Amino acid sequence: MSGWGYGAHNGPDKWASVCPLANGDKQSPIDIHTGQAKKEGMPALTFKCAAEDSVTAANIGWTMKVSCTKGSEISGGPLGGAYKLDSFHFHWGATDAAGSEHLLDGHQFSAEAHIVYYNEKYGSFAAAADKPDGLCIVAVLCNAGADLAGISHIVDAAGKVSSAGTKTSAGGFDPKCLLQATQTNTSATPVL
Repeated sequence: MSGWGYGAHNGPDKWASVCPLANGDKQSPIDIHTGQAKKEGMPALTFKCAAEDSVTAANIGWTMKVSCTKGSEISGGPLGGAYKLDSFHFHWGATDAAGSEHLLDGHQFSAEAHIVYYNEKYGSFAAAADKPDGLCIVAVLCNAGADLAGISHIVDAAGKVSSAGTKTSAGGFDPKCLLQATQTNTSATPVL
């Protein structure tokens, strides 16, 4: 096997053969069994969302990454401070039946958006990326055809960045729309 990937020969179920730590109990991807999940005594997460005037969508070789700069943040829950929004990106499959990394009660979703935050005490994503408490990634699981108001123009930008290394302005964006979908749309589910 030659490294990380998402194919049959190097997908998530093979990652532990490359890196034994990927077989631990705090690793991704996971299958969350809602009947066994416990959140006893955990404080709620707090999301502060700041609308972006304009975001940049870029093809980074394996997905589309959307960079954010306005200072949205997450805190609370198990986090030991505030984390600033850096970007979000997507995972999807060749069919609508499978594309998410995570599963919920054994069900794989059509796609998954990863909302990437960095611990503000490090000052930047680059400085935080290799720290044990450096990053917090919120995953939103989505089914094909879900009405995710506020993100359709971001999805449309994917057609403008079909080659690795290309980027485009994707207009304004409010990160709140990704999080609101998890509360009002049964086709989208958040995963921490």
